[in-house]
Amino acid sequence: MGLDHRRWAGPARGGHEFLADDVLRLSASKIRIGLDVAGGAANFAARMRERGVTVVTSVLDGAGKPMNEFVAARGLFPLLLSPAHRFPFYDGVFDLVHVGTAALDEAGAPAMGQAATPEALEFFMFDVDRVLRAGGLLWIDSYLCQIEERRRAVAKLIDRFGYKKLKWVAGEKAGGATTSTYLSAVLRKPARS
Repeated sequence: MGLDHRRWAGPARGGHEFLADDVLRLSASKIRIGLDVAGGAANFAARMRERGVTVVTSVLDGAGKPMNEFVAARGLFPLLLSPAHRFPFYDGVFDLVHVGTAALDEAGAPAMGQAATPEALEFFMFDVDRVLRAGGLLWIDSYLCQIEERRRAVAKLIDRFGYKKLKWVAGEKAGGATTSTYLSAVLRKPARS
């Protein structure tokens, strides 16, 4: 589990990291099932299992590693998926969708190794919105952007969906010769007719 062995359980390492228990308390109803997009070794799913939440972890295809086998060996639920594919789930099945830097960066790229496009990111967000139930939580976890325009594009896309901002932290992360920006948010999906 490496450096993330206590991530999401506490204490938070920065002002932009949220604890799982704090996020779960924000939900109006019990969170039972979630989706972790581009979840790597499924550390997030393991932390949520400790809290009685079942999480399916999507593992990016083309990474050259059998990460899906590793996730399954941990007793968790992997889903081998390319970033350009739709999620193979019915509408409104998840109480929580968790996305981080890898998910948003890969979602914005039409194929591995290609530059991100606004259209690909919009496709990804529409699919996330589709599988999340009304009232469900979208957790954007420490999304690190190399350029401010990317963070603004993600924020603008979120606003278009009309999600209620329950937690929202954006700021700069200094390091090296460049300054990156980050976005962490917990958002509630609105009911739509």
